[in-house]
This record gives sequence, structure tokens and C-alpha cells, in this order.
Amino acid sequence: MKHDALLNKINETIEEKGNYDYKQKTISGGIIGSSCDRELWLGFRHCKNEGDSFKSKTLRLFADGHSVEDITAARWQDAGIQLQVKDYETGGQIKVESLGGWFKGLLDGVIHSGIPDNETTKYVWEGKCSASWPTKKHQTDESTCLLNWNAKYYGQAQSYMGLTNIHKHITSITKPGGRDELIIETPFDQHYFENSQVRAHTLITTDKMPGRITDDPDYYECKFCSVSDACHKGLAPNPTCRNCAFITFHIDGYQKATCSKHNNEFTDIKLMESYYPCHRFNPDLLKGDAVKFDDKTGSVTYRLDDGSQYVNGEAYGEFDSMEIYIANEGGFMYDNILKEVKKEFGSKLVSAESVFGEEVNK
Repeated sequence: MKHDALLNKINETIEEKGNYDYKQKTISGGIIGSSCDRELWLGFRHCKNEGDSFKSKTLRLFADGHSVEDITAARWQDAGIQLQVKDYETGGQIKVESLGGWFKGLLDGVIHSGIPDNETTKYVWEGKCSASWPTKKHQTDESTCLLNWNAKYYGQAQSYMGLTNIHKHITSITKPGGRDELIIETPFDQHYFENSQVRAHTLITTDKMPGRITDDPDYYECKFCSVSDACHKGLAPNPTCRNCAFITFHIDGYQKATCSKHNNEFTDIKLMESYYPCHRFNPDLLKGDAVKFDDKTGSVTYRLDDGSQYVNGEAYGEFDSMEIYIANEGGFMYDNILKEVKKEFGSKLVSAESVFGEEVNK
């Protein structure tokens, strides 16, 4: 077409603005319904895939979904439903939290009154926009419809009902453009809610990475998972305090985390998003078995299946965590020649971009 260059420019701008450097801070109600503990554990510790970002087509779908949800809420309000979509004090979304602030949810709304035949009953309200609707089979039993259609939406509904103590939930599902609408009421499941909170507590506080749901990387839930690089490929993530062996997350206090290396508490969780040379990877994130820990330096020695060893540390011949991150792609990190060069000369690995600039990949 004549203006393909213009369209490309628009899409590039959408991607630049839409794929901002977002760092997950909590386990949210929107993801607790995931079937995979490892996905939640890795995501909470900032082990996302390298370059994991959305294309403009997907970002356009997100934007359309948000706008349609706003339109839907306005339609409900116009129909006389007392639907609250903003926190009266902050003006932002209605927020719920638990587990020391490490579990969080943002509600689309709360219905205070106006539902026919239940005029004074409160409901948690969620608006969803989807081209794919629950099938007729899903709709046979409304109480299980949301669970059978989308387990994450169901987990979100149960979390929000439990944390607000409003034990009724309505999901409004509209197709793109808001042309059609389906309304589902989901009952509260106290057992599910309590179990999901226990699950989240464990995932937040444990240092041990959970097992995979399958060893098949092409399994439908794994193929497009945002943490598949660390999970199935065994690639070390970008090192931050969140995936360091010295960090411990606590649920007493508010978003409390401590560093055993420096024997202190983080005063700002944003500081946990940075890399510091004292970083040592959680051993579950690296290949090989941790066979030795140096109390003085904090260095950790790993033994691979072939009997060779490497050290995650800062001393001469050791690999600091940023070097491991730079070199782990394609198994380069575990090359015996590289390890011997490090041992002989104490050389340091740096990224090509830091030497040649960003143009190196173009």
C-alpha cells in the first residue's frame, strides 16, 4: 500500500510506548489461577524471557479491550446499576492486598446495588473483552462456567471475593467493539480461596523453585510462557536482587524483604530491581549442582554432569552473575575453554553492546 511506511511508524510507536520496562512486584489475583507454580515463582523473581514483549497487534487488542471495558461499565451505570469503578479516596482502581503486600489485586469494580431481583446485594464486578466466549457446554452450569472457560479469571474472582469479603461475583464478557455481552455469576469458594492464599504464601517465601508441570517445552501452556527461557532452556535471567540467593521475602510488615549478605532490610522495593556485584544466583536458576559455598566471599561452586566446575563469584577466575547472564545463551557459559581462560587470565566477560553499541545487532 502507498502508506505502508506510515503504518509501520505508527506500529513501532505503539510498541515503544506499550512495552515499557515493567517489573512485576507482586503475585496478583489475575495470575494466581495459573496451573503452574513454577511460572508464578519465576515471574515473582524477575526471571522473564529475554526480549519478552508484545507486538503492535497484541497491544492494539489490549487497548481495545480496556476501552470496551470502560464502555461496558458506563452502560451498566446508565442502566441504574450502582457500579463503583474507582477508589473514592485515591481516584485509582480499587485495590486489595494480602500476605504483607506481596499479593495484590486491582478490581474493575464493585456493584453496591441495582441488580434485578437482588437490588441491595453487593457484587465484585469484572469486565472482560474477548473474541472467544464460553461455549454452550461451559454455560450449561453457570456456577462452573468461569472456571471451565478461564482458570485465571476464576482465580481472580475468588481472590477478589475473599479479600473484599464480598462473596458474590459477576463477570461481564463482551466481544471486541462491545457488540455482544454475556453475564456470568460465580459463587464464592472458601476452600479454593484459602488454598490459593496458602499457595501464594509458599511461592513468595520459599527459596526452592517448584517443579515443572511438564518436561515438554512444546506443551501448550509452556510454548508461549513468559518464563520458558529459565524454566525449559535453563538460561540464567537478568540478575537482580529478586533472583539472588541472599534475598528472603517476608509477609510480616509491608512488602518486606531482607538481604542476608548485608544483613539489612530493603527500604524501597525498587532497589531490588537493580544489579549489584554481590549478587549470587539462586542455585535453582543455574546448571549443575552447588557443591561448595565460601562463607567469606559468598562464592558458590557448581559441578556439571561432565565433572567440570565453575564458580559464581567476584574473585579472580570466577564468573559474576552478570557474566553468567551474558554468556549462558547457547551453552557458551559452560564451555571448558572459556572457563580455562577465566581461570588463567582472570578476564571479564562483557556484552557486545557495551563495546560496540546497540548497532551491533542491526
